[in-house]
Amino acid sequence: MQITGWSTEGPKMNPANGTILADTGPADPRQYRFNMLVSASVGARIDMEHRDSTNTVTLRSFPLFVVAGTTFQMAQSGEVQLATDERIRLIINGAVVGVVGGSLFVD
Repeated sequence: MQITGWSTEGPKMNPANGTILADTGPADPRQYRFNMLVSASVGARIDMEHRDSTNTVTLRSFPLFVVAGTTFQMAQSGEVQLATDERIRLIINGAVVGVVGGSLFVD
């Protein structure tokens, strides 16, 4: 399935460690561009993960640290190659008491 558009799980109140904030779902093999937006009422660490085709292994990840009461935006200037059924997702790393939300925009 070709992934395009907007992906979000909506705002999460008091999310537990590992809560998924956004997930592109399985992809067709090709290059994609991603933009990301994350906001939080509390300080939070969000991991952007490149997952394998079975969605059981993280192939690579990158930590993002969001300051309380702010929105973090990352515009992807390059492209990311995904193989069949691989995906990109945002998860919270460490439980927090507050509201955290994340979105992925895929082109």
